[in-house]
Amino acid sequence: MEPTAATADPRSAARGVLADPVGFIVDMVAALESGLDRETILSVVAGVAGGRPKARRLARALSQRPELLTDGRSPAPRALGDLLISLGEAGAVRISAPVCTECRKPLKALQRKGENWYCGGCGPTPEPCTGCGNLRLVASRTRDGGARCMGCPIRNEPDPVGVVVQVVAAIDPGIGAETVRSAILAAAPQPGQRRRLAWALEDHPGLLTGDGAQAPVPTVLRLIELLCQSGAERIVRPPCPHCGRLLALIQPRNGLRLCRNCVAKSRRQPCAQCPAIAEPASRNEQGQPLCSHCSSNPADHETCHRCGRRRQVSTRTADGPVCKSCHPHKILTCSVCQATGPARISQTTGKPRCLACSASRDGGAVQRRLQEVLGDGHGNIRPGLHNLYQELAATERIVTVTSWLNKSGAPTILGTLDSRTPLTHQVLDDLAGETTLAGDKTTEHLRALLVATKTLPVRDEQIARLERWITHRLAEQSDPAQRQLIHRYAIWHQLRRLRGRLRGADATYGQIRVIEQNTKGATRFLHWLTGRGLTLETAGQGDLEAWYISKDATLRAPTGNFIRWANAHKLTSLHFRAEQWGGPTTPLDTEERWADARRLLHDTTLKPEDRVAGLLVILYAQRPSSISRMGLDDVHIETEQVLLHLGPEPILLPEPLGILIRQVIADRQNHTMIGTREASPWLFPGGRPGQAITPAHLGVRLKKIGIQPGQARSTALFQLAIDLPAALMARMLGIHVGVAVQWQRASSGDWASYAADVSRRNQP
Repeated sequence: MEPTAATADPRSAARGVLADPVGFIVDMVAALESGLDRETILSVVAGVAGGRPKARRLARALSQRPELLTDGRSPAPRALGDLLISLGEAGAVRISAPVCTECRKPLKALQRKGENWYCGGCGPTPEPCTGCGNLRLVASRTRDGGARCMGCPIRNEPDPVGVVVQVVAAIDPGIGAETVRSAILAAAPQPGQRRRLAWALEDHPGLLTGDGAQAPVPTVLRLIELLCQSGAERIVRPPCPHCGRLLALIQPRNGLRLCRNCVAKSRRQPCAQCPAIAEPASRNEQGQPLCSHCSSNPADHETCHRCGRRRQVSTRTADGPVCKSCHPHKILTCSVCQATGPARISQTTGKPRCLACSASRDGGAVQRRLQEVLGDGHGNIRPGLHNLYQELAATERIVTVTSWLNKSGAPTILGTLDSRTPLTHQVLDDLAGETTLAGDKTTEHLRALLVATKTLPVRDEQIARLERWITHRLAEQSDPAQRQLIHRYAIWHQLRRLRGRLRGADATYGQIRVIEQNTKGATRFLHWLTGRGLTLETAGQGDLEAWYISKDATLRAPTGNFIRWANAHKLTSLHFRAEQWGGPTTPLDTEERWADARRLLHDTTLKPEDRVAGLLVILYAQRPSSISRMGLDDVHIETEQVLLHLGPEPILLPEPLGILIRQVIADRQNHTMIGTREASPWLFPGGRPGQAITPAHLGVRLKKIGIQPGQARSTALFQLAIDLPAALMARMLGIHVGVAVQWQRASSGDWASYAADVSRRNQP
């Protein structure tokens, strides 16, 4: 093949493959096939190439082997064979059809082995037939895996449908034979599928009663789902063997079929561009895996023909690519829920259905699933779960309940509990695990759901988790004297003091974390002393200094808190000097602070809630933990002004920030649609029912918009300490007066100038 403009310069060819792969392919074909006009070639190439990644693979294959267009020989990608066939159908003369790797016969359809193309005679591998003994193509296989040719069909075997009906009847006699037959034909429409289904159930009937993850063929799982939808009571949907959730099991891994999430975890690979280890979403030019975040390469974006923006392609229409925001759903009135919004036309009824009803399809099936999960097995809802059932059954968006039933692990947890045992916080504590401070996420989300629906009483979850953690930590202590000392320090000193400071309010994760670190430091120091034959009473100052410089001294500051407490209570003669805070250690840039404030006030591309949270950090030195706990009661909106309670004294918000606060309250939405129909009392609702956003998640959102909460808060406190008296700053910002005094000393602030400034304000 003669070199063309597209292939003469390798560097320009590489640029063409990346920047315009479709144009690159069209140029190569047009230079070779003069009998086809460019519009026809473009139409054929665009139809075969599809999305940009596939078009790039096709263009790369042609740039590496241009002669593929004239000889049609593999190895080559499947898309290239489809392109050659489509060009031939469009009237190309000089373009070769794909040819068989063995006999060189031109192909009108492809059969592949790896990257090679074969015809019908050369592709399939013949095997000895167990019926006639001849070497023939395989038409079917016997139960033990033996091959049968077309002339030796399998005979003298019982009807597979009848076999399956007998197996199901032995497990669940209440379901009719005709219902089972209909489910079998729907799950296994082909004769070979029905034979393999019957063989699998004959060998292992327990597949229908909970062992479905071991199913050798997917028709078993389809049959289970159809039978459960038909009202079978003893047929059990199998949970995922790895995560335990009742989700669709899609692919086998090591002999067990897993759900989509667990399959994705089994495919995890290190991303070539970032430290993430995740399922590859795409691959780069060298074939290396890319995670979902790095796969969004701007070079892969295309111009949406609806909005004109360069974005990732969600779908392709006859007019061109369409982004996710412009996905072409018609605005119609749903025939099921009567809601007006994006909808599809049902192929069954011909009537419009909204996206929620299209996903659920059958509200009655959802009701049956709820009764199955929350029922006692006798058609009644379990005692104590009536509120939860009523809230879920009354949810307007059926797809939300369907997603909770299919994707959440909460239904599995509820199914494992004894229906005769009252559901309490202690029961969930036993499930959450005793060795972690945070507990199991699925169990904690279920707990939040039960509290939001008033099934369980409200309690301070951080304190409860801390008490559970301390109990487990004490149980690990083998020395009774050390156990008693740790109990005294953790329970009677730290936890009691925290309760006194809270005065009925809920604890934060940071407060609990401090107690956890102090307790760990005390435990490790006592173990270090025990390993050297010492106790807290017999250890000397030299022993403490030896520990301080050793590699075991990992929690020096928390250990110092414990030693000072022990010294104050006459339990040791050791002395550990407390480090005095000397002010911020990182540079504080006030110009950057005001630049960030101006950006958040005027950048309308950012979310209003992120702008408000960032401004509260930058202007009023608030922690993410304080911002996350702000409720609607802390905001007082009057006709012309907005007041915000950060401390005992409210502050008047300047108008740009006041407008943003009004917008956040007006547009505020729950991140969860399960649990309660009441409006959230929080200014920043979280993902768990009835709870606010977590400080950690809020901090991540602030960092994504370029705000470092710790650095920004230090800069704000430093500047405010220069301009305001410590007492006033403490009352307005909700910080301790001692902290305000420390910041005033660090900033060398002179609040006497504040009094002079106030006096001048009152002058005419």
